[in-house]
Amino acid sequence: MIRTISYAALALFLVSAPASLAQNATANDPAAPPPIALPDAAAAPDAAAKESPPKPIEGQIILQDKSTFLASAIIGGSVYSPDNESVGEVNDLIVKPTGQIEAVVVGVGGFIGIGEKDVAVALDRFTMEPTDDLASTKLVLNATKEELEAAPSFKSAYMQKLDAEYERQSALLNTQYEEANRYPTVPTPTK
Repeated sequence: MIRTISYAALALFLVSAPASLAQNATANDPAAPPPIALPDAAAAPDAAAKESPPKPIEGQIILQDKSTFLASAIIGGSVYSPDNESVGEVNDLIVKPTGQIEAVVVGVGGFIGIGEKDVAVALDRFTMEPTDDLASTKLVLNATKEELEAAPSFKSAYMQKLDAEYERQSALLNTQYEEANRYPTVPTPTK
């Protein structure tokens, strides 16, 4: 009890000390800046009444409907089988230019992200439901972990471009190597 009172007294002192020190500093120091005038509490309602409320732009959504899902609540979330077994994690979403989500990219297999592969599955193959706290989304896919691990890997357009460039560079290097080794070279005489 005494300790609580001591802490309360210390907190009160610390809160009031800067204000009293600032008042004394301005009174004693002619070079100190003038004190800052705080707005009058009675004037605040009048100022707020004069400001117009914000106007939404065309197509703006102000409140999320409870039947919709945020991408941030989906990406990183777990994907479950109908037996409530965790089968993977949502790594990304494939979005069409129209804004429609085409597929969910699920990371499967591996350990702590090592050895994991991505499998893209059409969104209509999932059922989604918000968690009780509405902070995340539970995705259920009618597939087992083994089925996802056996499925072909998803390759993004960027990775396809990198693979094509790698193939082009490899072919170029192989051609240069074959050209260099086509004709026998004569060793340089040593002294």
